[in-house]
Amino acid sequence: KYLDKMKEALESKGNAIVAVQGLGGVGKTTLALEAAWIHKDMFPGGVYWLTADSDKGDTIIKTSLFGLARKMDHINHNIEDERLVDVVTAHLMEQEKCLLVIDNLDSEELSSLTNKVVNGMWLRESNVSMIITSRLKDISGSISFPSTTINLDCFLLEEGIDFLRKRTDLPFEQMDSQE
Repeated sequence: KYLDKMKEALESKGNAIVAVQGLGGVGKTTLALEAAWIHKDMFPGGVYWLTADSDKGDTIIKTSLFGLARKMDHINHNIEDERLVDVVTAHLMEQEKCLLVIDNLDSEELSSLTNKVVNGMWLRESNVSMIITSRLKDISGSISFPSTTINLDCFLLEEGIDFLRKRTDLPFEQMDSQE
């Protein structure tokens, strides 16, 4: 049901933002990864991944932006932080419809770099959709653009077993005996 809701939101024209929120360990990152993989054909401009972890200020997202810019071959090792965001967002703006996943946006007060990526005016001029994962109860308060919010609850026992069955090579009988 979560993947269907994400697909519906991501299929919309323009910039779709899907915020996946829930407790640590419930599968937000896994859901974002699965959605990006399943729906990658919807994004001919590519799928890009940033890690925010904004509780630590700009350190994590700066490293993530730097790595992404390096893969795009648009990097100078002495680049200033704010310019780093401009380099990455300019590249994204040149692409066909693409997806940017921002994982671990967990701080109520966004760092300056994170805010520039998530709420920057560049989004209005781009063809970029986003999936944002967060432990915050209401991440939509930190996002300036309209978004679809998915509250990811813990799996029920049966859902957890079904999830594991689909992702392992263990036979059903073996899974049942290890419960």
